[in-house]
Amino acid sequence: MMVVKMVQEIMILNKAGIAVFYHNFIDRKTNDIQLVASYFALLCRYTRKNLKLNLKSFTLQDRKFFFYSHKSGLHVVFICEIKSYNDNIFNYLGDIIIKKFLKLYKKQLNNFNGEISLFKPFSKVLEHTINPKFIDINAIAATDF
Repeated sequence: MMVVKMVQEIMILNKAGIAVFYHNFIDRKTNDIQLVASYFALLCRYTRKNLKLNLKSFTLQDRKFFFYSHKSGLHVVFICEIKSYNDNIFNYLGDIIIKKFLKLYKKQLNNFNGEISLFKPFSKVLEHTINPKFIDINAIAATDF
């Protein structure tokens, strides 16, 4: 089984670009999650509307950012160490994460009033859903997207 150290941070953005959920697997200090989330939302909107492209990933210094957009309007941002990854891995993980998030929090998202602490318990679900250090690349590669 081939394994790769991968995801360091995960952010879920709503349609308005608000980070409704954030989880840090490596205890990196992040100053303003909402500022970062609005930056990501702006980048995604700009590329989609002006360039007619979907932003999938970009690299800044020692980090690579992957974006997964779900038909619900939610987006998952994966912040990773720089390596060569197949985007299918993030499509697969993003789909699983959003489906679980919607299953637990659809009502709260529909009535969202800006209170993001409601979604904090999702960290436990996330920790059981993916292992932040090791993911079976072979199992994901065999998945039909």
